[in-house]
Amino acid sequence: MISAETLKRNHVMQMVGDQIIIAFTYRRNGMIIGCKFRTLEKRFWQEKYTDKLLYGLDDVREADEIIIVEGEIDKLSVEEAGYPNCVSVPNGAPQTIISKELLPLEVTGYQIFIPVELQRVLGEGQALAEEIASRLGKESSLNFQSCLRR
Repeated sequence: MISAETLKRNHVMQMVGDQIIIAFTYRRNGMIIGCKFRTLEKRFWQEKYTDKLLYGLDDVREADEIIIVEGEIDKLSVEEAGYPNCVSVPNGAPQTIISKELLPLEVTGYQIFIPVELQRVLGEGQALAEEIASRLGKESSLNFQSCLRR
């Protein structure tokens, strides 16, 4: 379970009207630059004209290691487990590599961990890893597939 403290620190909000909607705020340098919404039935949408940023970007500005996950809930769960140096990709794992999916990052000297779901490592997760590696420079990326014990 994700604590109220983690939800508050990440500015996660709940909107109640005809249905309960969770709002994940995307921030850059502390400023809200977009919002993604989710219903309990797992229907997602986001504000129009929102930059495709990593969710939790401000959390990794000073980090030496970055953990990249697929969704906002994954990011919050990893943080709850004690790893605040975590971000989520904006729209989950792509099925194929899309060169313009994420905005470029200014990254130097980071160790990148990409713990995608095990059953998807060779499918969509691999495309996600390749997409991120292409943005960050393949030499600074650690693909989760190479971390699996056989």
